[in-house]
Amino acid sequence: MAQPVQLPEPLFAEADFKEGQCVRVQKGECVLFERENGVGNCFLILDGAVDVRLLMAGGNETLLYTLHAGELVGELSLFLQERTATIIAAENSRLLSVRPAVFWQSYQREDFRERLASLFLSRYLRTHDVVCRLGQPSVAMRICRYLLSLPQWKEDTEGSIVVELPSREQMAHLLSCQRETVSRSLRKLQVLGLLEQESRQRYRLDREKLALFLDEAC
Repeated sequence: MAQPVQLPEPLFAEADFKEGQCVRVQKGECVLFERENGVGNCFLILDGAVDVRLLMAGGNETLLYTLHAGELVGELSLFLQERTATIIAAENSRLLSVRPAVFWQSYQREDFRERLASLFLSRYLRTHDVVCRLGQPSVAMRICRYLLSLPQWKEDTEGSIVVELPSREQMAHLLSCQRETVSRSLRKLQVLGLLEQESRQRYRLDREKLALFLDEAC
């Protein structure tokens, strides 16, 4: 099974913008609301991290991905005229609030546009991976798809890695399901020998077995 393309994160810095206002947000605080109409400021993450979440048709809120220092958030609204996702602080964070006029000034620079195009491609690939994951018919298969997309595989040379997985609650957001379903599915994958639990959230993963499970299930 082909692995998702891993791109280096296109980073931005405070120096990329002529001016901006520093904003501090606490863990769990909402930065932007999905479907908020009108053009507002975008933000550069100076330090900390934010979660990008999407409300699904069934009413569950799904975590698309987490953005970290050096990444932009809310920039799409400057092109689409509306917010496309809800942004929640994953930890205490410091953001640079950038007015649209200031963003468009930076956009005139070729190097800025190139990095922005790279960012859009990276976000597309991450969103595509989420769509593929949530399209799996069972939560166990969604977990397998998620595990095979982890960036730690880039450093792997033996077909096996040890990783610390997110909490059950965080994985439930990632997989658009209940926390208890995540726990049951992880136990099932352990029984099948696809992963081995080394501590509370630390697991050893076998790439070949995970891929084979997905192929056979399909």
